[in-house]
Amino acid sequence: MKFTALIYILLLSLQVPGVNADETAWRLEKDSDGIRIETRPVEGSAYREIRATTSIAGRVSSIVELLQDMSYWPKLNKIISSAELHQQLSESESQLYFQMDMPWPVTDRDVLYHRTIRQDESDHSVTLTDRALTGILPEKNGKVRVVESVQQWTLSPNNRGGVDVTWITHTDPNGPLPAKMVNWLSVGPPHESISVLRTAIEAGEFSDAEPSYVVEP
Repeated sequence: MKFTALIYILLLSLQVPGVNADETAWRLEKDSDGIRIETRPVEGSAYREIRATTSIAGRVSSIVELLQDMSYWPKLNKIISSAELHQQLSESESQLYFQMDMPWPVTDRDVLYHRTIRQDESDHSVTLTDRALTGILPEKNGKVRVVESVQQWTLSPNNRGGVDVTWITHTDPNGPLPAKMVNWLSVGPPHESISVLRTAIEAGEFSDAEPSYVVEP
């Protein structure tokens, strides 16, 4: 359990779309319960990029609203001790602050994200991108600031009345976490997070969500 917890830092992570554009490099790690987890190497990084995909019987608006609900993040990601809105910049742009409790003797982490939400007018897919910010919040004693971090969610309505979800993530946790161990443990936690998300939406949570910046097909 202690070692498994280390991987959750990957879920608040560095992912720069297009850094490794070779689609053939993806390797299937797990295909279970309708959720696929794939990984691929990233040039110049010791840590693998992770892609989690599934289909959810629900609405794009509901998934967006869940991901926007900071109180829900500790349920999605067990190592997140708190998540809060730092600043709302516009309806679809914000700054989010996350704190992560790491198992001893690993030092706790925190990160300040800049989140943007964009919808494609043609296919109504929504992309949420979180990129780490630096130089805004002073670093806190007892925490290592994650300074190179991005995660990206793509929510695409499908022809079955649901949503195809893709979550791509890659991290440099900014500290002495052995890459070999982190990579070895990079399958289970993303699978669990996607499963929690899907279960919540299909159970009807956020079913009445109507964010003004999302148009349903």
